[in-house]
Amino acid sequence: MGKGSKSARTKVALADALVALAQESPIRKITVGAVAKRAGVDRQTFYYHFETMDELVHFVSERLVSRLVEKASGPTELRQMFHAAVDFVVESKDLLLPLLEHMGRIPLREVFYGKVNGMFEKRGRELVAELGISVSEQDLAFALEYCQYASVFLMLDVVTGNEVLPTTAGELADRLNDAFEQQIRGLCLKEQRIIS
Repeated sequence: MGKGSKSARTKVALADALVALAQESPIRKITVGAVAKRAGVDRQTFYYHFETMDELVHFVSERLVSRLVEKASGPTELRQMFHAAVDFVVESKDLLLPLLEHMGRIPLREVFYGKVNGMFEKRGRELVAELGISVSEQDLAFALEYCQYASVFLMLDVVTGNEVLPTTAGELADRLNDAFEQQIRGLCLKEQRIIS
């Protein structure tokens, strides 16, 4: 067994311990000692892998959002990608909410966006190609970034229960998909009018 794989397993054990403890009490009240004990290691081992609890919380967030991206990247159709992403957020709400409460909305949003960035880009570019209209790279990049940020904001609203309009997960996914497609189609139509 390699040292790197043992170290990775220990980090995962610490992350899993934090997740389990977060189901029992607020993250801000969980101590390094409690996490280490639940993971079956000592405090020194915790500090070998993470400098602070916040670093561990960030690691847990990164792992969780990576799983979301993995799940949503499987389907090739945009609508299915949105459904997979929203379903994952709804299923993971019990874990995401304590992370959000501990980290704050902006840091968790940045973790989300850092992982989601580019996930829908391929489909946006395919849609432009299907429409057969040349758009500037700068305008397309702006539209894609806008859509991705808006999607992340709405998914985090699902976690907090602050949805503007209460909807089912399926309805939200369809709305995100439709808004994304409308944004790209609108950009192409604008470009077409400029050329004409």
